[in-house]
Amino acid sequence: MGGTEPAPARPVVITLAARSVLISLVTVASILTGCVPAIVSTDLNLLANTLLVMGGNKNPTGLTPTMEQQLGGDPWYPDTNADRLRPVGVFGEGYLDTQNNPASPYYGWDLTLVHWPAQIGLPMLGQWSYEGSQRQGLANIDLAIRNVLPTLGPGETALALGYSSGSNVMVREMRSLQNQPGGAPATGQLEFFLMGNPNRPNGGILQRFPGLHVPLLDIRTDGSTPVDTPYSTTDIAWEYDAAADFPLYPVNLLAVLNSLLSGSYLHGDYYQADVNGPRAVPDVTVGNITYITLEPPHLPLLMPLYELGFPTALLDLVEPALTVMVDWGYNRSISPGSPTTARLVPTINPITAAVDLMNAIGQGVHTFRADLKPVPGPNSPAGAATERGPSAARSALPNRPSNRRAVNPSVDGKAHRNERNHRADRHRR
Repeated sequence: MGGTEPAPARPVVITLAARSVLISLVTVASILTGCVPAIVSTDLNLLANTLLVMGGNKNPTGLTPTMEQQLGGDPWYPDTNADRLRPVGVFGEGYLDTQNNPASPYYGWDLTLVHWPAQIGLPMLGQWSYEGSQRQGLANIDLAIRNVLPTLGPGETALALGYSSGSNVMVREMRSLQNQPGGAPATGQLEFFLMGNPNRPNGGILQRFPGLHVPLLDIRTDGSTPVDTPYSTTDIAWEYDAAADFPLYPVNLLAVLNSLLSGSYLHGDYYQADVNGPRAVPDVTVGNITYITLEPPHLPLLMPLYELGFPTALLDLVEPALTVMVDWGYNRSISPGSPTTARLVPTINPITAAVDLMNAIGQGVHTFRADLKPVPGPNSPAGAATERGPSAARSALPNRPSNRRAVNPSVDGKAHRNERNHRADRHRR
């Protein structure tokens, strides 16, 4: 369906050890797969600071749901969001909302949704393959950028933003511009913003397993975002995002399962994400790229149980210990901006690991006991303050961004983040 497909590439010979990698790749692809009409319009009429926005798979126009409500907004407003699996933010609080959010750094900017096929389909059925879709997306965003740059006045900026596979399109465009004869153009006026980026240098699944090819869907793992890009870039991802924060050590099956579950609960929903919310690790700037890693409301492994209404106290009891075991599948001492492929054997100090696990078990017991204590009513002398802080009760689903800003994190939540950051700072031997 539309577009000229690339000539078939010679299949890569995959070893037995690499077959499990392909299973993971196909699983992640299935999370993102969609069969939608191919729309490739890029009509532009721009005269000011401009956002060029590209959605992910299943969202070729950026309207289903609307991309401008990403990072804190409600894309279904004024209708009610009926998908309990994917909570959203509040209309008018989206970080990209150029019309309704005066707090947005892009308030008042022009916003153009760049259309593209946005498919991972089967060419034999008349659908776009992954590679064909990505190449058409690259042609469309390149045309959009070339159309907008001449319209910018002094001090004006164009920001090209992609989500999920749309981020891969942006990465391809960054490479293309950087490799042009005479050097990259408009480095002072063009910026990039990547959400759920599968090319994130440390964590992106296309960099974890570079050089592989899934012939049926024509998926090619094309490696890292160019870390030496001359363009100012923001890369934002949920911790554990299946596309952007895949485990470094896939032999940790608990970490892999946790990451794959995040495909539905985290990667598929950046509308609930708060740019100003808690960080899983401190923000890092490497070259011209700033990496933001947001802490999820819960470990993805447990999100289905929270959703089903499983007793919160029991989930809080096991979550710290499970988090430690999942984190053995990562090495947070490696910068998000350092291209890192998957490794076989984690280098974990057994004594340190045992201490971390015991501390986490103790933290879980402490939180469990606090959960069982009655929460004072609003007329109680103690008010809502408890041993765990002002927000003793946890929602069964991730909080909306506005709620996370309005309520102070629990004491145990802070301790949990501090302990994890402390572990990340220690050199693993």
